Amino acid sequence: MSRLYLAISLMLVASTPLAPVTVAAKLIHAPLHLIHPELAVRDLAATPSTAGIPCTGTGCVSSTTTPSLPCGEANGTEFAGTNSMWTMLCDIDFLAQDIYPFHLAKSFENCLKYCEEYNDEHGEGRCAGFVFAPDRSNLDNDCYLKSTLDNAIYPATLHLLGASLLPTTATSTVISPLPPATQAPTTTTSTTESIVTPPRLPTQPADPVASDESTSEQGPVVQGKVPTVTKSTYLGTSVDEVASEYVSHAPAKPQQLSGAMLEVAINVDLITGYPLAPDTGTWTGDDASTHHLATMSVTPRLARDGGRGGNINGTNVFIFCDTSTYGKDKDAVLGYLNGFVSSSVAVDESMNALVNRPLSLTNSLGQWQDDVGRMRGWVPMTTGEAAFNTAISGQGYRYAVWPNSSPIPLNSTHAIIYAPLVYLEVDMQDQSSPRYTSLGNTLLLISIDPVYGPHADRLHNQFFTQNEINWGSLGGIRAWGSNGQDALDGDIYVFGQADNGILLGKVAAPNYDDCDQYVYWDGESWSSEMPPTTSSSNALIIDQPIMNMDLIYSPAHKTFIMIYLTPEADNTFYYRYLVGKDNSTLAIIPPYDGGGDEHYVENLLTNTWSEQQVLFTVRAPARGYAYAGGMHAGYFGIDDIANGGTKMLCTWTEHTEVDPEKPDSGYAHKSQVIELSWLVD
Repeated sequence: MSRLYLAISLMLVASTPLAPVTVAAKLIHAPLHLIHPELAVRDLAATPSTAGIPCTGTGCVSSTTTPSLPCGEANGTEFAGTNSMWTMLCDIDFLAQDIYPFHLAKSFENCLKYCEEYNDEHGEGRCAGFVFAPDRSNLDNDCYLKSTLDNAIYPATLHLLGASLLPTTATSTVISPLPPATQAPTTTTSTTESIVTPPRLPTQPADPVASDESTSEQGPVVQGKVPTVTKSTYLGTSVDEVASEYVSHAPAKPQQLSGAMLEVAINVDLITGYPLAPDTGTWTGDDASTHHLATMSVTPRLARDGGRGGNINGTNVFIFCDTSTYGKDKDAVLGYLNGFVSSSVAVDESMNALVNRPLSLTNSLGQWQDDVGRMRGWVPMTTGEAAFNTAISGQGYRYAVWPNSSPIPLNSTHAIIYAPLVYLEVDMQDQSSPRYTSLGNTLLLISIDPVYGPHADRLHNQFFTQNEINWGSLGGIRAWGSNGQDALDGDIYVFGQADNGILLGKVAAPNYDDCDQYVYWDGESWSSEMPPTTSSSNALIIDQPIMNMDLIYSPAHKTFIMIYLTPEADNTFYYRYLVGKDNSTLAIIPPYDGGGDEHYVENLLTNTWSEQQVLFTVRAPARGYAYAGGMHAGYFGIDDIANGGTKMLCTWTEHTEVDPEKPDSGYAHKSQVIELSWLVD
């Protein structure tokens, strides 16, 4: 397969530990959008501590570690650990940056011990600090080791005790460049790998809920907590906030196509045979250095289709497919169409879902093309794709890139999406029954520019081809290795759409951008040969048709959970959780320091799913049905189900009865908050 390699200079840097916290500097390296008074209003039993409230009781640090002080005074207190100095943190939380999903520590001292042991094994400063949630010591997710301590929230939304490593020297260590094209390919074998549930840490006490152990051919199986919907809150329709500035620049000269290239027919050469168009894709700080910011003359309104997202480097990103922008003349009732792109992006800076309000999404200045509100499109298009769409505009034919799955984390700062490439044909007379032809997919590397917002590098014009299963277009899941989220060990697992269910492929994380390094589960072993879409049921990890899905590991439940919509289009989100062969909930523990198995995702191959259960049902849309549904992993920070909590944010898109030109738009992006806890006898 021909590959277009975009040369990018991306270095993973291990940040130096955080400077001591003082009463006068309670916010640590926090972006301004995180300073939000309503972040402290959480639907939690625990009440955040504040300055002046003594840090006493079972949840506080013992006098052998640091004095019992009010939180405001405890911040910045230095104390000695086993072999390093630490600075006390009290009621300060940090978004993401977890080395592992969680530790069960039961005490501040044990949490400190885990962080120091991690530094002993992996190098000083690799664990930059930690937070301990004393009110969670019975929920198996009370200790969080942090690779860095950015994106701080003060006060925290629940009572937290923590510490930052007091640095001995202020240095940064370069880990490795991306993409890692020079690294040797990972050797794969055709033998079935042994899947064993990892043992507990020797110092970790037995879980009272998980004390009933039995033995199977897989090793010890521990009873987990059955995921149960305990609360469901409908938030409503998301609203858009538009940047007031754009990057003023000289427009690029459009590509001129020959007559043969303008024929109304599928021509894959328009994808594979042309470079990326310079006027597509979002700006970054490097790109915009020779230009200047100018004021938008209008505030455009958006109408956009689809919408999936996730937390990338501490930023909650929402990615959309077809997006139109509309202007409005003074005193006009209807708006006028400004422009149309096949993808756009927004970020959530308000965090309204924390207080059960509709999402407010900010559209950063990096994606605006001009002062009247035309967009550049989030995913770069090739000059061939863009020129064809311009020349044939209005006739009902176009090429599109539709990123319609949740991003898959690559490391602590970047994520990837396998975005489908599509050729559309629409009857412009009645605009009914559009025809979509899949042309494979492309691979996107996503990063966050601090000024211009989320950015997508299109690493290949075409990754998997139109004649192959479009691996990853339905999403996937990241399995972290023993070095945690700052490294590139572990594997990336991708889903493949079969006729009667879901297939599974994988690649070693360093080789994610080389399609020749992917292997596929055929029902018995991993093979470099792709299975057919008519694969036998043994090769399927899910034996039912799926429209949209997300798969996560829930540390609180100790099992995998899949959230999905079905082709029945019945306005219902469903879920299943992974169970053992004897239909008992299996304790599948993610990798952690001192034990664990980075192949824990492969329990999907040897175990079964629970019966289908209703997560929640969407109220019937005005037109059609709910679609583009998914779970936004990481939104709720420490309370998020992906991080050891029980809360999850689900979003979807639906049609409205309103014409797109009117203020209410033709599409609605909606959300709901679910608490997936468990029943207590």
